[in-house]
Amino acid sequence: LHLVVNCLRNDARGALAIATASGADAIRVNVHCGAMATDQGILEGRAGDTLRTRRHWNAERVRIFADVAVKHAVPVADRPLEVDASDLRYRGAADVLLVTGRATGSAADPAQVQQIRSGAPDAPVVVASGVDLQNAAEWAAIVDGAIVGSSLMRDGLAGNGVDPDRATRLVEAWQQARQSLQRKVDN
Repeated sequence: LHLVVNCLRNDARGALAIATASGADAIRVNVHCGAMATDQGILEGRAGDTLRTRRHWNAERVRIFADVAVKHAVPVADRPLEVDASDLRYRGAADVLLVTGRATGSAADPAQVQQIRSGAPDAPVVVASGVDLQNAAEWAAIVDGAIVGSSLMRDGLAGNGVDPDRATRLVEAWQQARQSLQRKVDN
């Protein structure tokens, strides 16, 4: 498990300050490169500023988790996911690429994982929305990790508070799926 700090909507500097001070492992940046139209207006990536600040603060240990086509937004320019993934990884120096659905709790499209991997084949890919008990095994087979929120909440609704039983069952399903995959690789 990793502690990842996200300051919404796109405050990478604030997240980096918290992560640096607290010892967190990483920050999540919703728009690290490029620009997205959102209900908060146009969000522009500031990868250069974030990377320079991280270096200036001697915080290179803090990894950058960057969304590819972040939820609750549409791209300003219509570009293939492969291109966005490549830019995030190689121009924006993102450490981990995130795939999400269109909104909080909505399932991501598994087909997008292949597109992201073709643009940045060496990047870890993490699903960051829509993972639940029913699809955990499917996601565990194709991504390197998951960020889970809504499906851990009471009744599966964001803001309802964590339901410990739901959380336990989801983690167990994920771990069981990963162990099953490992056994297949070992045999």
